[in-house]
Amino acid sequence: MLKIMMIDQDVHQLREISDVLGNGYRLLTCSKGAKAFDLFMAFQPDAVILDPSTEGLNAQEFMAQVRGLSTGFTVPILLLTRFTTIRSIEKILDWGADFIFSKPFRPGDLKDKLAECLSKSAKFPNPFLAFS
Repeated sequence: MLKIMMIDQDVHQLREISDVLGNGYRLLTCSKGAKAFDLFMAFQPDAVILDPSTEGLNAQEFMAQVRGLSTGFTVPILLLTRFTTIRSIEKILDWGADFIFSKPFRPGDLKDKLAECLSKSAKFPNPFLAFS
């Protein structure tokens, strides 16, 4: 079963996304940004969904750490954000995000994009699986 890590301090949104993703994924939620990377390393997810404004999270640093892993390129990162200017979106994409959803968004669209990103990354199997 594919593992998804969700980082967001909005507990209601985490619950809504969990409901939409249903039984298809093993989910880990993180509402404390300061613990995100440690949890990422422990959980070894196949994809990450995150809100860059989560309290205690430096999203740019988190994504740099994930992308800096020799295996980080295989982990899709989808962002949920209220940033809507072209400049802020370009900046976030430069950090290493694979896709950005502007809040509010339809959770069904998130599920579809997640499936698309995971099918693309399937060409590069998650190397964490070798350690599972």
